[in-house]
Amino acid sequence: KILANVLIKPLAGALENTLRESAEDSDDLINQAVSALRRDPDVLAALGVSADVLEAGPIFSSLGGSSNINGQISKNLQLQFQVVGGAIAVARGQGDESGR
Repeated sequence: KILANVLIKPLAGALENTLRESAEDSDDLINQAVSALRRDPDVLAALGVSADVLEAGPIFSSLGGSSNINGQISKNLQLQFQVVGGAIAVARGQGDESGR
């Protein structure tokens, strides 16, 4: 029983950190995608909205993963979310550990 507690605590802490980082990555990607959509006059015209009212709605699909090759960490994240007007936008992001 003690051994199980010793093993579970670090795993639970690591899982908590991973979930927090994943949520932060999703927030960053959504913010970048909305910013890009707001700067695109064709998107604004298609949706019939101005840049100041265009917002991201709920995320309805997400896919992500990471890899570590020779110490180089790469993360991939794809989100699908609704934007004002009922249209669907797809945001995709890829970066390494340094945030590029």
